[in-house]
Amino acid sequence: MEGRNCMITIHDKYDREFKGIGMNILQPSDCTINEEINGMFEMTLTHPYDTKGIWKGLALQNIICAPTPRGNQPFRIYKTSLGIDSITVYARHIFYDLLDNMIIQFQVDFVRPQEWLDIYKNALVLDQGFSFRFVGNEEDYGTGKGFISKYLNGVEALIEPYHPQNNVQMENRSFISWFADVTLIRDKFRVIFQQWSQESTGFTVEYGKNMMGITVDEDISDIITRVYPLLNDENAPPYTKEYIDSVHVDDYVYPKIAPVTYDTSDPSSADDRLYEILVNLVTFDFDQKATRKVNINVNFQILSRLAGYEKYKPLENVLLGDLITIIDRRTNLKREARVISYDWDAVAEKYNSIELGTANESLVSYVKGGSYVPSI
Repeated sequence: MEGRNCMITIHDKYDREFKGIGMNILQPSDCTINEEINGMFEMTLTHPYDTKGIWKGLALQNIICAPTPRGNQPFRIYKTSLGIDSITVYARHIFYDLLDNMIIQFQVDFVRPQEWLDIYKNALVLDQGFSFRFVGNEEDYGTGKGFISKYLNGVEALIEPYHPQNNVQMENRSFISWFADVTLIRDKFRVIFQQWSQESTGFTVEYGKNMMGITVDEDISDIITRVYPLLNDENAPPYTKEYIDSVHVDDYVYPKIAPVTYDTSDPSSADDRLYEILVNLVTFDFDQKATRKVNINVNFQILSRLAGYEKYKPLENVLLGDLITIIDRRTNLKREARVISYDWDAVAEKYNSIELGTANESLVSYVKGGSYVPSI
């Protein structure tokens, strides 16, 4: 990927190369980029009305290229707002061009991550020039269960979050709902799902050194540690083991119990083998809910930008999905946490803030502001 370049440029809506200065170099008063792990990736940019009329290039569908933690990236404008002395535009990463695409139907039967992505690509109605790749050890994953997806846009088929809510859906599930512990990397028209590393980056945020502010929230709401699996037919034979316990069941005063209904096309055919499959699904869908959620909002100084600290630069390239160490000796806090979102100043090329911990319910929307309605 490219090195950082402080130029923020505007490009024609049909541009696919994003080379040079495009239509013009922008001089925004503010340009903020927000990205969430496997979620939204958006820009808000404000530009004064300049005498050269450069601001006029900030038109709907045109593309802004700006520095991000992963190098220069393209963002397509989807909304503009004219003010008294400036224009503010809102743009999504070019990845979201897939919102305009669709899969009519595709079926996967017990496949590994890369094969899943290959089937998905071939099922897209439009060829928009995207590539899709899985990076990691496929042997660490089971196979995506046999299921059918119909009439999904290109984004939701990949990253729509899945929340069973006592009913396990067997159709229209996204890539990340089958293959967990991955980070979506969006690099122009390259779409990469990278398996999480369990190794720390070596980067530390510590109070009294580079930490400027911290908030730690811990929450044990919405936890399930004991599941009663059911089929969607009262005449289906019961599961002989009755319930399934999470490995975390003893972490709490009482088991946190919930029934879970599994959709199946033929409940009358239920047998021990089918229930064993359901056991695996329960483990996949619910065991992650048996641990408390910890979210850490932290502000820190990039020391490598200060004179005398240049040698620390390799340790401060913090990216989504990375494990970093947080230390606050006042509260005896020392833990590793994963980067799950950030707020980035593209003008100054620095983080305004990063969020660490467990991806929470705020990451439900893969498009900022909720559902997507194509413009006519």
